[in-house]
Amino acid sequence: MTEIVREFLGGFRHRAQSSATNPPSVALSVRVAVPDEASAAEMADLKRKFQEVFTTTMGELGIGRKVAVEVEPRTDGRDHVDVSADGRPVALFSAPVPDGDWPAAVCRLTHRRLLRRARVLLDDSETERLGALLPDVVPEGSRREVLDYLLDNGVALRQLATDPLPGNEQQTLTSVELAELLITNVAPRWLSIAVPEQILRNTLNHGRSAVVDLRVALFEELGARFPDFRIDSHDVGSGELRVRLNNVSSPSIKVGRSAAWPSAVSALRPVLAEHAAWFVRADEVDRTCRQLAMVVPDLVELTLSRVPLLRLSACVRSLLANADSVRNLPRIMWLLLDTAPSHGEIDQLMLAKPGGQSVETDPESLASTVRRLIAYEAWAGGEAMPTERWSTIALDVERALCEASDPGSTADAEWPIVRQVFASEHPAVVVVHQLAAVGPLRRALYALPAPPKVVASEELPPDLPLPAEVSR
Repeated sequence: MTEIVREFLGGFRHRAQSSATNPPSVALSVRVAVPDEASAAEMADLKRKFQEVFTTTMGELGIGRKVAVEVEPRTDGRDHVDVSADGRPVALFSAPVPDGDWPAAVCRLTHRRLLRRARVLLDDSETERLGALLPDVVPEGSRREVLDYLLDNGVALRQLATDPLPGNEQQTLTSVELAELLITNVAPRWLSIAVPEQILRNTLNHGRSAVVDLRVALFEELGARFPDFRIDSHDVGSGELRVRLNNVSSPSIKVGRSAAWPSAVSALRPVLAEHAAWFVRADEVDRTCRQLAMVVPDLVELTLSRVPLLRLSACVRSLLANADSVRNLPRIMWLLLDTAPSHGEIDQLMLAKPGGQSVETDPESLASTVRRLIAYEAWAGGEAMPTERWSTIALDVERALCEASDPGSTADAEWPIVRQVFASEHPAVVVVHQLAAVGPLRRALYALPAPPKVVASEELPPDLPLPAEVSR
C-alpha cells in the first residue's frame, strides 16, 4: 500500500510538469424553463442568480468553466421549472408559489439539486485538465470516472494528495477504490456552518446539546456518523443559515428571525440526511471494523479478505446514497460473505440464498446483494414487502440510459426518465430490470425534489410481481 501512495504523490509532480496547456473549455450552457406567467424582471433576476450559483459552485469544486445562462418561458402551459446544464437535467420541480422573492426560491431549489448533480458540470477539456492533477496510478481511461465520483460527493477537484490507510493491502485498486482513497485523505473532517449571531444569542443552556442530539438521531436513523460542527462565520441573512458540505456550500436555509439554535439545527436535518453518503471515510470504516474485531474477529477478518476496506467503504457509501441504513454494519459484513455473482441479466431471479464464493468489485453490486439478502430473510420469515408507491420504467428507456456513452446520448436518455418519474406522483421506489441501471438511474433522479430509492428487480421476492411502469 505504501508503494501505491508513493506513486500517487510522485505522480503529481510528473503530471504537473509534463501536461501541456489544455484548450479552453466551452462555457457551460445552463437553460432554465419557467412558467410563462413569470415577468421579464423576474426572469432577468433569475438569470443573474443562476449565474452566481453555478459560478460559485464550480469555483468551490475547482472547475474552471464560464457559465452562459438562458431563461425562457415555457410554451406548454405547465407550472414546472426545468433546469439543464449542457443539455443534461439538473433540476425539475413544480414552480414555488410566487410569494416574496420568487427567483430566490427557484434558485434555492435548483442549487440543492445541483449539489448532487455536479458531474454534469464537467466537459472533456476540464476532464483533461483536472485529470492531470490525479496521480499516475490512476489510468487515463479511469480519470473521468474518478473525477465524477469525487464530484458526486462534493469533493473539490484540486491537487489531491493521499496518505496510506491502515489495514488496506490492495496492490491493484479499482477506479472507485482510488476515489475512496482520495476522499478519505482530502475531504474536510468537519461541517462548517454560517449562522446569524442572533440565533446563538437566543439559545438557552438546555439547547446547547442540539448538535449532539442531531448527530445521535441521524446515526439511529441511517447509521451515518457525521463530523463535528464548526461555526465559521455569521455572514448570512437574518433568519437564514448555510452549511458547507465537504467542499461545497448548501443554499441558504430559512429558519426565521427569532429562531434559537435548536430550531436552526433541526432545519439542517433534511440536508444532512440527503448528503449522508458524502461523509463516509474509509478510515472511519476501518476504525469501526477494528472495534468489531474485538468482539467478532473472524467476521471482520473473513469479510475484509473478500471485500477490501476501500471497497467496503464504497459499498457503505452506495447504500447510504440510496437512503438505506448502514447502522448494523456487522450484519452488512455477514451478508457480504454470502456474495454470489450477479450477471446483470434482465429481471434475473436471484433471491434464493446464494452459496457462491466470487468477489464483486462493483460497490453497486455489493449494495444490491445486501438489499437482496435482507429481502430474502424478510420473505423467508413471512414478512410482506410494502409496494404501494413502487414503479418501474420501460426496458427500452432503461437500456438507452445504460448504453449512453457521451453527454448528448446521456441527456437524451436521462430527461425522459426524469420527466416520467416526476409525473408519476412521486414513487418511493423505482425498480430497474438490470443491475447496471441502478447507479445511473439513481443519479439521474437526483434532479427531482424527492428522489426515490432505486433497486434491481432481482432484489424482489419471487412472489412479488414487477410494479407498474410509469406513464410515458
